[in-house]
Amino acid sequence: MASFIHKHNRGILLAFVLNIIFLGFSNYYLDNLFSWSDPIILEPLTSSESAKFWHYFAFAQIVIIGVLVVQCHEFIIYKRNSLSIVLVPSLAVKIINTIIYFVAIVIAIKLVFHQSLGAILAASGVLGLVLGFALRGLVSDLFSGIAMSLDGNIRANDWLFFNLKGTQIKAKLVEFNWRAARFIDEDNNLILVPNSELSTLMVINYSRPNPILQHTAQINLDINYDTSQVLRILKNSLSKAIKDQIILDTPAPSVLLTKLSERSSTYDFVFSMPPSKGKNLGVDAVIKNCLDFLKFSNIYVNNHSTHPEINTLKELTIQQKNIINTLYNSLFSKLNINELYEMSLKVNYAHFSQSDHLIKRGDSENSMMIMCTGNADVVIHVDGNPLTVNTLWPGDYFGEMSLFTGEPRSADIIATSETKVIVITKDAIAGILESNHSLVTEIANMISSRLKLNELNREQLANASNKDSGSKPNFLVGLIKNFFNL
Repeated sequence: MASFIHKHNRGILLAFVLNIIFLGFSNYYLDNLFSWSDPIILEPLTSSESAKFWHYFAFAQIVIIGVLVVQCHEFIIYKRNSLSIVLVPSLAVKIINTIIYFVAIVIAIKLVFHQSLGAILAASGVLGLVLGFALRGLVSDLFSGIAMSLDGNIRANDWLFFNLKGTQIKAKLVEFNWRAARFIDEDNNLILVPNSELSTLMVINYSRPNPILQHTAQINLDINYDTSQVLRILKNSLSKAIKDQIILDTPAPSVLLTKLSERSSTYDFVFSMPPSKGKNLGVDAVIKNCLDFLKFSNIYVNNHSTHPEINTLKELTIQQKNIINTLYNSLFSKLNINELYEMSLKVNYAHFSQSDHLIKRGDSENSMMIMCTGNADVVIHVDGNPLTVNTLWPGDYFGEMSLFTGEPRSADIIATSETKVIVITKDAIAGILESNHSLVTEIANMISSRLKLNELNREQLANASNKDSGSKPNFLVGLIKNFFNL
């Protein structure tokens, strides 16, 4: 039933009904039209009003037959396009429809009004010349559109790149119409480019011959880092890029150790992206993911993301340095080096296996965690059923509401691989908050912003308007001060 009420089906039905109606009114003339013994012509038009009236009905009948043919043609094209990857250009469909209408009108004039076919064609030719001269720009666009529609190198849904009057444009082709090509860019803006102008440009088609674009990236690390650990971290970063729909999962991305020298190791990435993603965007996002994942495992490129004053502290253990750098790259970037050092003495690493609970919903432990390696799922319960609402990756932190306000855990965090975290307890932060009250406001602002964007709490905040005040900074400041007795 849904298929029957499709617009093409409705058009066919309407044209068919109109044909039946006109058939009843102009039965006498149709008997003459479809008589096998008589010529397919109508009686000569007389001056009587009745004769004129019925001739007009006969004329309309033939035109409506043309409408029926057009509707059937569009329906056939629609069905073909729904079953085929290569679409019939809409401009070609419109041109064929126009030809059908023209033929139907010419036949109607010839049969009903007994006009010479040669005279009709001659008149239409002269009219075509006049209109062609007056609308030569439109004619140029029309034939350019026809040429590009027939060219198999550019089709609807292809992603194209071209330079139009100094403006670089990357967009998806929607269709060619009579006047212009319609595009939609990455920001969902509509772009119209005259066909005649587009036909003169050098165009890069990202969707052909292969709609999947393969790219490479490379990073260099110190030779002393563990190769197997680095490869594991980099592969995890590619998993996040797939999850974020930056790169494709098929063909599968890969990362390889490709070069060793006295001081460095070179790792190469190979990954694929759809044409809608720009090369620079994809490569930059992959590299950023890699660097973020590496730094939270305390693996750095040219000491990037390490605390600038880390070397001013003497007799630090490797673990203390790693913890200080991780805290500096996360929620505690506003702390000075001495405060970070004080925290590093009171926090520790924790390791979890796949399927372990990092935290459990309803627990009242006063601590938060920072993901260093691995990943974990955030699971809430809706009507008693578990629902995964987010995935946590290296660099993500969680449990801050329990640490700073004492609230019970609102979700389960379950490891989906071997996972390493830093655990920060109330005792580790209490002394710093007591001596640095301004930090309370900064932390409250961070938590407030996070609550507004956090998918974990979005549904809860939407369904509990009476709890909205809990995400406001001033309210959080009061909770933190009360919890830490400040």
